Amino acid sequence: MSFFATVVCYLMKELLILSCGGTICSEYDCTLETNSASTKSLVKNYLEKYIKPNFTITNKIVGAVDGREMVDEIRTNLVKEIDNSKVQNILVPHGYYNMKQTAIFIRDTAKSIENKRIILVSSLYPLFGFNCTDATYNLGYTIACFDYIEPGIYFFRDAGLTKVDENTQTIPFLEFHEILRTERKQVEKLEKDIIDELQTKEFFIPLSEQDFENLFNRNYAINIGAYDNEKLIAMATLYIDQDELCFLRETAKIDGRVCELGNYLVSSEYRGQGIAKELQDRLIDLARKSRFDYVLSTVHPENVSSLKTLSKELDVLKTFTNKDGYLRNLMIKKL
Repeated sequence: MSFFATVVCYLMKELLILSCGGTICSEYDCTLETNSASTKSLVKNYLEKYIKPNFTITNKIVGAVDGREMVDEIRTNLVKEIDNSKVQNILVPHGYYNMKQTAIFIRDTAKSIENKRIILVSSLYPLFGFNCTDATYNLGYTIACFDYIEPGIYFFRDAGLTKVDENTQTIPFLEFHEILRTERKQVEKLEKDIIDELQTKEFFIPLSEQDFENLFNRNYAINIGAYDNEKLIAMATLYIDQDELCFLRETAKIDGRVCELGNYLVSSEYRGQGIAKELQDRLIDLARKSRFDYVLSTVHPENVSSLKTLSKELDVLKTFTNKDGYLRNLMIKKL
């Protein structure tokens, strides 16, 4: 039980839970080895069973979807519940993805949020069924925050609480999905456009013909793209072939199953909007669900933009010379 949650039990008077779904409100099916959305009051049940709070809890199910499936219809229902409630402390269990978009939607459409503290919270593992779930910490931390934060809209993700204000922006409406072999020409054009713009050519090693063939072999790599009206405007790759990754695994001096993040490509007019981070999050989530032990990546030591994105999840392990003779930082994240 979280220490913070224990303290708050004696301070907070009332909490409204408006559940939108996500992993934190899912149930793990061991037969299928996957999570499924739940319409049960899982967060409320957990708080009442394990924390035994001295504040009253009201729970309403607004939606039961993965964050990637969040739609404005559910967000609209969420805002209606917020506007109609007189409770000042509102917790919104949500999927890991699109939390920022939902928070901004509340900011832009809610009519009655003055003096209200609204926190969206997610987790990478379900609340029940895992001994090492992050959901319990996330709940304890966010509930503790209600007594100390100013009124406003917040979201808690990746162990950090972020406030949404009038200057907070979200990425444009894009579609994210796996890139198909039939889209190879779009990938080639995206790569060429970015290489042509590079002032330091060593930042990116162009893909060879064999690299492109391997890129669309799902036993070798998985590619996620960002699309604006079916136009590929950004992509990133998760390399998964263990034989090909043997050199990096030995360089890192680690054991276990590894994967590598690479091919961060974002069209110039779409940069600075968090798209590379969104692609990275999706691939790390995929790596975690695929039960890899480590995520690795290599980046030129002077490539500030890529280092900034990668450093949000990975740590620099060492600087080394790769098989092609290029100087690179080797970065790592243990899953």
